This record gives sequence, structure tokens and C-alpha cells, in this order.
Amino acid sequence: ISPRMIEIAKANVRGVDFRVGSVYELPYKSRYFDIVVSSYVVEHFEDLDAAFKEVKRVLKKRGLFIFSIGNPVTGSAHHIKGKPDTLLKFGDYFNEEKHTSTWAMRRYRVKIPWFRRTYETWIKAIVKNGFVIEDYIDARPPARSKKVDRKSYEYASKVPQVCVFKVKVKT
Repeated sequence: ISPRMIEIAKANVRGVDFRVGSVYELPYKSRYFDIVVSSYVVEHFEDLDAAFKEVKRVLKKRGLFIFSIGNPVTGSAHHIKGKPDTLLKFGDYFNEEKHTSTWAMRRYRVKIPWFRRTYETWIKAIVKNGFVIEDYIDARPPARSKKVDRKSYEYASKVPQVCVFKVKVKT
């Protein structure tokens, strides 16, 4: 939805058709896609029902929507200053609230809102908006990532950070 983010994307990636648009009003005709994939995006949508309805609109009959989110349980935890990174303090899992994160990408810094939601909220939104859950994964890092950052790998291979839903348009 951000012209600035599209500008940054076009400056850094070639051969991709980037478009400014809103998930609440996608610039595609109904039943256009077989699959919609969203990686770490849906948690930024304030109106989850409207977003899911619009994704369903652009999916063909029996179309798939595959999306990843930060794990709702571990997403309510935070590190304790002065303690090892592996020691977390859990906050209020049931407090579904808006947050803002600052993402640093190369020379850019962007503030992005996101919404913490429980598993219950995610599952009810999926079902309410005409999808059925086909598969679910508590994602683990690939073993080869241990070579890149052993400490992060050890942590992420024991504490779920990401989950992936594969849902299908209910027929």
C-alpha cells in the first residue's frame, strides 16, 4: 500500500511487477489466482476479515492461500535485559493489540504496524471467511542455517518462531 516501499522494492529487485495496492481492494479480477502466498504480511492487516474476504475473492474455486505469521505464543514473549537471549518473559498472550516495529533494510528504516492475535483469532478468521485448513507447520530453520548463525539456529530450532497455514477456499 506504500508507494515508498514499492519504490524501494523496484530499486532493489529487477524483473518483478510491483504494484501499489490494498489487500482490502486488490487490483485483480475475481477468481484470478490459483494460489496466493503471503510471507509475514497478514499480521499487518488491521481488518483481518476484510483481508481474508478479498484474498478469497481473487482465488479460483478450490484456490490455496498459504501464509506465514510469527508464532502467536512466542510472539507474546520478550527478552529480559541483562539475561541470556534464550531466557524469555511471556507477556499477556490474550492481549491482542497493535504494535509498531522498525525494519532496517540496507540504508532504509521503515516503521510498520502489526497486530498480535491469538491462535483462536487466526483460526476463527480462516473459517469465518470461507476457508478450510489443509495443513499447518510450526516452521523450523533448515539445518544449513546452522553454518550461518549457530546461536540463532540453536534457539530457533527449539522455540517456534514462525508458523505456516495452508488454507483452501471452501467449496
